[in-house]
Amino acid sequence: MALIVVCEDDAATRALITAVLSKAGHDVESFDNGLAAYVRLLDGDAELLISDVQMPFKNGFELIADIRQESELVDLPCILLTSLQERAHMRIGMTSGADDYVTKPFQPSELLEAVDSQLKRSMQRYVEQMRHVDTNVKRAVGERTNELMELFEKRLRTELQSRWVRTDMSTLQLRGSLLACSFLEVEAWQRSLPQTQMAELVRLYFSKLSDCAALFQADHVQFVGQSLMIVFDDSQDTPSVNHRTRTLRLLQSLSSIRSSMQAHVQQLQASAGAPSFMPCIVAHRDSISLTKLEGIAGGVDQMVPVGQALGDMAKLLKTAHALRWPLAVSDASWSELQQGLHSDEQVQIKLNAKPWSLIRASLPAA
Repeated sequence: MALIVVCEDDAATRALITAVLSKAGHDVESFDNGLAAYVRLLDGDAELLISDVQMPFKNGFELIADIRQESELVDLPCILLTSLQERAHMRIGMTSGADDYVTKPFQPSELLEAVDSQLKRSMQRYVEQMRHVDTNVKRAVGERTNELMELFEKRLRTELQSRWVRTDMSTLQLRGSLLACSFLEVEAWQRSLPQTQMAELVRLYFSKLSDCAALFQADHVQFVGQSLMIVFDDSQDTPSVNHRTRTLRLLQSLSSIRSSMQAHVQQLQASAGAPSFMPCIVAHRDSISLTKLEGIAGGVDQMVPVGQALGDMAKLLKTAHALRWPLAVSDASWSELQQGLHSDEQVQIKLNAKPWSLIRASLPAA
């Protein structure tokens, strides 16, 4: 098991986290302020940091940013704890170098899932480094460190929300990865839940997707019909991060989104006869235009997507729903996403206790 450092100024929450992790077999050292945790982490033997955001002496953002400046801690997995009210500020935490976050209040299973995921990734990195201890690996580590630093700096400079609403342009052309997000068995859920609970289910799901889009720097997010459209524009690519990488990371987040949603719906008494919650996302590679409609809906400007890509994505989403696929990828997007994979990496989405690889699917005929 792992040595985990916990930094949380609320005594009750700190005791809960310590108890949950200790019961799972981990060694835990807890602190009530960021400065004390930072001093402890400099010893270099910790395997994971879990930190609250609001703390005395050094908050969670500052703590993670500081340890990322230490060569021995640059790869230390870090999980931030945040309340729902602080969610809008989470992109600051990710630019500081956090690997994941858990929203308070949380279920013990949700915390353990996040911890296990980060420890597994850390172990995979360690095994790979031990397998290839040579000049090429040292160069790759250096390049990756530079990529991380450039990414952090870019996120600190860029307020993502401002890129989603570009009021200075009447027409915006984007090209890259287009995602349409929905969930399966929508009609069955509508029959099982009262309207108020169904509305809350939809709100929570799309809120989680929007958080992931913000986390991985989506270039445009908006609703189209009953699905959420997320665009990763290739014109925003940098030497360290490109649209393929950002798309893959969002797709890999499906597992945690599904788990948290399933935990939520289990609390709904009316969901007893409903199916398991299963996200549904389709990916396509194409161009799309966003046209501003001015003076409509009470004078509020709106960016409306237009183009053939919308029709293609609608067909792909319809096919995914008919086949009950949680993830469908068009031929164009498949070729694109393959370029974002490392030779030793497999992209699998674990849903419903099954590994779902990226599904290659041609667009159905009109």
